[in-house]
Amino acid sequence: MDTNYRAHLQQLEEELRNLQKEVTKLKHLFDDTDIEDILITSIGTDYRYKLVNQKWRNYTGYDADSVLGKSLGEIWGTDAFENEIKPRFDRAIKGDRLSYNHQIKGKSGEQKYFSIHFMPFIKNSKIEEIIVFSFEIN
Repeated sequence: MDTNYRAHLQQLEEELRNLQKEVTKLKHLFDDTDIEDILITSIGTDYRYKLVNQKWRNYTGYDADSVLGKSLGEIWGTDAFENEIKPRFDRAIKGDRLSYNHQIKGKSGEQKYFSIHFMPFIKNSKIEEIIVFSFEIN
């Protein structure tokens, strides 16, 4: 093997290890956040779930395996996605931070009001995903 190739391969392997550590930290952050009634999700610019915290899973009744990789439309329905979620999400993808209040149906059928906040996550000058914080309001 050529020395440049080997050095490049080692650099890529190191970057992969660092990314894996970063993902592990983010997963722990999402699941270890123990702030009452805050639902946290990470959604890619392709409208697909990347991470959901335990509070979100408990409230909605979805487990991680049934949500991760699924689109917002698959989880919340096409009508809700097209008319309610997508217009706001598209603004966040363009860099806007926005908030609104909305009812979210829980696993037991209960409806609670949440203050929903879309926060673009920027890495290397590019929006990689949208972090959504949903705070229960009374």
